[in-house]
Amino acid sequence: MTRAGSPADPIVVSGVGIISAVGHSGAVSFGSIRAKLARLAVSGDLKIRDERGKLIPVTCAAVNGITDGHRRYLRYFRMAVRAFAEVLAVSRLDDTLLEHTSLHLVLSEPDRPGMDDRVPQQLVRKVCAALGITDLSPRTAITNLGHAGTFSAIEAATAQIVAGTVAHAIVCAVDGFLDEVMLQWLYDITRLKTEENANGFVPGEAACCFVLERRSSALARNATPLAAVAAVATAMEPNNIWDKEAPSTGDGLKTALSAVMTTDREDTSVSAVFCDLNGERYRANEWALALLRSFGDRPSPPPLWHPADCLGDCGAAAGALNVAFGALTVARRDHGGTVLVWGASDDGDRGAALLTRSSMG
Repeated sequence: MTRAGSPADPIVVSGVGIISAVGHSGAVSFGSIRAKLARLAVSGDLKIRDERGKLIPVTCAAVNGITDGHRRYLRYFRMAVRAFAEVLAVSRLDDTLLEHTSLHLVLSEPDRPGMDDRVPQQLVRKVCAALGITDLSPRTAITNLGHAGTFSAIEAATAQIVAGTVAHAIVCAVDGFLDEVMLQWLYDITRLKTEENANGFVPGEAACCFVLERRSSALARNATPLAAVAAVATAMEPNNIWDKEAPSTGDGLKTALSAVMTTDREDTSVSAVFCDLNGERYRANEWALALLRSFGDRPSPPPLWHPADCLGDCGAAAGALNVAFGALTVARRDHGGTVLVWGASDDGDRGAALLTRSSMG
């Protein structure tokens, strides 16, 4: 577990950029999920074959107007370049400052069917070229951990900032399931939500970037600190979603949650939770176990937000989206001052972070 900076000069989220099915910017995406506006629809382009070999349409959450008509790498690129452009603009990071910035690219687990090798190999370089900025690929670390990868990226980025090797770090997560190979795979393993299968998820796609840096660094160039990262932790669930005969113990998620909620401050009462629930029974059962063990002494649990209801399950981008939405919630003072965020990867990785205003001065 990592304490992010010091109370006097904490590490903060100083800007977000989001492209999702419910908005082509951070502000619009956040406003949409706060209003619980869902953009789940039957796709006219994506189809899979059922057990009888019949082609059937798929209900999904596509980023209309950006990814239409494109496949695999180009879907990722078109989302990433827009989210990256936004986060640079709102955080006021210019090309000179990027010389002192690292990039942490969060992607899905590498063995997922339908992945395009050009994403990890070319995406960062191509995005930087498209935006006409310094090539960040030499200072890029790739995390292939799926939903919980963002929390590992925050740990790595925080360590760099604390050590003074970089002044700023950008976490960028991009992912999606809107490819016929991926969709067919999800259907075949009964994880795709259909009329016949309620225990599944609606596939989505998104790109989300956010900047991490010390509060003093952000204020020095008139950037707006949205939330302080009070703590971040990662853990491992021994019984992951592939262990059909062994349901989740909840141990991994509980370990991550307990680590970030156990602090030496008096202001860490959680007022809202942004989570990774996506409609699958496995995750709901895991959260129930972790909730009981982490919040069992509270008269009622804090409000729970699960953005997948609005924009589908966005894979590796889900963790970053929850951090960005949590930071924006803290900045607005919605639900009080402290937000808990967690993510759960298919292969067992778990992560959590505590975002707060009170340590920001």
